[in-house]
Amino acid sequence: MENYIEKLGIKELLNLYNNKSLSPVEVIENQLSRIEMNKDINAFITVTGDLAMITAKESEERYMKSKPLGVMDGVPYAVKDNIFTKGIRTTMASEIYKDYYPDINATVIEKLNGSGAILLGKTNTHEFASGATCDRTYFGPIKNPHNKKKMPGGSSGGSAAALAARLCPAALGADTSGSVRIPAAACGVVGMKPTQGRVSKYGVYPLSDSIDHVGPMTRNVEDNAIFLRAIAGYDPLDKWSLKLPNMDYNIEIGQSVKGMVVGVPYSIFKDNTVPSIYDAVVDSIDILKDLGAKIIEIPNPDPDGTFVGACRAVRISEGYAVHEKNIMEKPGLYNPEIMQQMLVGKDIKAYEYINALQMRSQFKTHFKEMMKDIDIMIMPTMPLLPPDINQREVEIRGIVHSVFTRFNLFTIIASFTGFPSISIPCGITEENLPIGLQILTDEFEEAKAYRFAYQIEKALDLKL
Repeated sequence: MENYIEKLGIKELLNLYNNKSLSPVEVIENQLSRIEMNKDINAFITVTGDLAMITAKESEERYMKSKPLGVMDGVPYAVKDNIFTKGIRTTMASEIYKDYYPDINATVIEKLNGSGAILLGKTNTHEFASGATCDRTYFGPIKNPHNKKKMPGGSSGGSAAALAARLCPAALGADTSGSVRIPAAACGVVGMKPTQGRVSKYGVYPLSDSIDHVGPMTRNVEDNAIFLRAIAGYDPLDKWSLKLPNMDYNIEIGQSVKGMVVGVPYSIFKDNTVPSIYDAVVDSIDILKDLGAKIIEIPNPDPDGTFVGACRAVRISEGYAVHEKNIMEKPGLYNPEIMQQMLVGKDIKAYEYINALQMRSQFKTHFKEMMKDIDIMIMPTMPLLPPDINQREVEIRGIVHSVFTRFNLFTIIASFTGFPSISIPCGITEENLPIGLQILTDEFEEAKAYRFAYQIEKALDLKL
């Protein structure tokens, strides 16, 4: 029974709850047991076991009366530890905040509480969410469940690792340069970065205020769309929030992609990815072709790296602005790698920052123009397989690179536009390492991204 429970996703749990053939209490007992058994992965910083059991019993009583609270009632979830939870430790994986207890909930937490979801705990992350390796955290490196010598990607690495190890069926991540999608790819799960403003980021410790997003992470596409519906919606407390109607993001799932146009910028990744990733992405493109989609080659949206460079300038300079006070007062409490990164932001001049912001507006216009004649853009989520923990260089097609410049090479494009982008598993290597595929759409087109993602997921039927 326990093995059966841990394999269930959001949709399956909700069906079983409504049929009264499974109790939220049974599910929480299973998940807490698995979290304890898999402590070596180091996915969690704080486990809220007592609270989870209380909430599960309340959910069970509602289902016995056939009165679930909302679309996530009884579903266990985990939260990246830079998302505020009232009265529950929120550390940012930093020594500075190792004993910090917020007096507010982030809006996404309020929404999940209101829908009856059950918080299991706070997941480990790269310190201050400022990196993709997740081996620079005050609470120790996170391990990839597929190979515990490898990184889980980041910075939402704890959330991805918890999903991959079947410690929860849903997890929240935050994404600035790829921090939902990169660990989703590395751990073989599904991660969506919605349109900026679709999901409130009020109550989320910022990395880069103008670029940060919050996104849902799950083990399959359909569950991800359900989870997005639970957390999306306008929030007057978030200055970036848009007055968009919430919707059923599953609305296009199962619909044909025949006749739809898929743009592939082969030049951006053909010579910049390890062969196994390239082959898996091409195989996925062939699946869409077989399903009747029209595949066209499109140019690299950022051929000289100008826009990627501008995005990094914005992120790093805004990051320094957030941390300046702590850097001045508590420099010794920062990991040296994080401190080095922050100090780069200090040296960015005001005119360089303003130019980078203006470039962002240009890139959004440029990218929107590229999307006019296609339905989706498709490329790898990242060009490399998960490196070893503490590894800092990686070889791709005979060229040695810093891991810091490779992880977000492809994800940063959607970060800078603010448009939706989803990563789904599209293969697994002989070494049991997952491969991620990234689908990008025009703004507000999350349902279309899910449509294509579901068709690929269904055709591949990967057993991860």
